[in-house]
Amino acid sequence: MDSELDAFKSQIDVRQYAASKGYQLDRRESWCGSAVMRLGGRGGDKIIIKRNGNGHDVFFSVRDDADNGTIIDFIQKRERRERRRRAKGTTPVDRPASLPYPAARPGPRENDEGPQTRRN
Repeated sequence: MDSELDAFKSQIDVRQYAASKGYQLDRRESWCGSAVMRLGGRGGDKIIIKRNGNGHDVFFSVRDDADNGTIIDFIQKRERRERRRRAKGTTPVDRPASLPYPAARPGPRENDEGPQTRRN
């Protein structure tokens, strides 16, 4: 079972899944080591996503310290939110028609730990 979860965490791109849930890439704040994505524009949910050393995408919310983890945590938190919205009768955010990311990514990169410094 652990190998299944590990494979799931490695194969699912959190950026792509977040985009399917209405998050949009903030190209101005993103860089090659991390993606900054927003839901609902400025003031809405803002998450930062990167790939850690074991090949899993991880995320954290800038607005909620308890909202962080892998794709599994991301899905569970958002599903709970959607269930609460449906119970209250509010409508979810419109979803984009296409995703801004390719379907798959290669494994972890060697330098995913921080910004790259240029050497001349």
